[in-house]
Amino acid sequence: MRDDQRRIATACAIAAIAISAAAVGFTIGFAGWEPSILVRMSETEPMARIARAHDPGFVLVPPEAHYDGVYFYAIALDPFARNEDVYTRIDLYEYRYGHPGYGWLSRIAALGDASRLPLAMLLVSLAGMGVAGWAVSRIAHELGRSPWWGLLIAVNPGLIFAVTVLNSEPLGVAVAAVGLLAWQRGRLLLGAALFAGACLVKELFLIVPAGLVLWEVAETVRHRAAPGILFRMATLAASAFPLALWYLYLKFHFGVFPAEAEPGNIGKPLVGWFDTFRYAVGFSRSGASQIGTFTIAQLTITAGAMLVGAVRAVRLRSPFDVMFLLLFVLASTVNWFILLYPKDLIRELLLAFLLLPAVVVGVRWRPRAPEAGATPDTTTRVRRPEPDRA
Repeated sequence: MRDDQRRIATACAIAAIAISAAAVGFTIGFAGWEPSILVRMSETEPMARIARAHDPGFVLVPPEAHYDGVYFYAIALDPFARNEDVYTRIDLYEYRYGHPGYGWLSRIAALGDASRLPLAMLLVSLAGMGVAGWAVSRIAHELGRSPWWGLLIAVNPGLIFAVTVLNSEPLGVAVAAVGLLAWQRGRLLLGAALFAGACLVKELFLIVPAGLVLWEVAETVRHRAAPGILFRMATLAASAFPLALWYLYLKFHFGVFPAEAEPGNIGKPLVGWFDTFRYAVGFSRSGASQIGTFTIAQLTITAGAMLVGAVRAVRLRSPFDVMFLLLFVLASTVNWFILLYPKDLIRELLLAFLLLPAVVVGVRWRPRAPEAGATPDTTTRVRRPEPDRA
């Protein structure tokens, strides 16, 4: 790696951390610089007593300010849901425990000290932003694009918002991005291990190995598949195995799979979007007019961007196109309560918006060839690079 490329990747990482830290600073600066306010735990919810027992200075918020950081905090306190006095204090705990990775890593970062958990969760999120910025910069460079593309992490509203409410997306994007970098470089086992970790952070990151598998299928149909395709596909399939094992554990422990505990997130295609526009128009005529009017504009822009991306992605120039199409289909089925409020929309669709630039400009997939003198094997695929065309 040349020094200038290394400096740009580092600059992208620093920018992602700095912008996130600034947003956090504004958030906690008026609350006595207590990171616990980022958990967004309501003063009326059952977990509040547990939090105050571990940290008497834990900052609680009004009920309407509650957010999902509470669930990751609970998972960090009770990583394997063995303490009924903890995990039963959060709603839909069977579903929440389906994505435990952020809580697990936060507990490790806190060195098992519950009073340090909010700070540990924040540090994990900030580190995730930095790692993601660096990894995206390196991926872009190796695919023939400017390494400054790493700044996509620093300016993604969904990621910045997730840091300020201690949600798992920054960590998930970081792990998945490093996994993609490793996979692109031919380090398949490392890449698959990282994909497995990303899936444990959030099930949505199954899109990454699934997209790579479908990309292999598409290349085979187009008669471009390189030797070792079965090994690559088996390795990608294995990356979902840890999440499957965890789901089985939860099924035996709770009696239901996590997805069964929260079936309302997904519905019929486009119905959720229609309902969201209908509710937003209703809001625009009421006391919540600011939410309604902004949601109408934001949702229209989002729908347009997703449609443009889908049209571009059907050319299947890279695995990013396949992943985007999977996200497009999934996004068409989400229900109104995910789309109606801007804070949820920018967070839930952030992965699609991270992929959108690569899809629109038509980035081509260029896996690294074996080193000079090495024998091509199942750890990489070799194909003559093709020129980029927008």
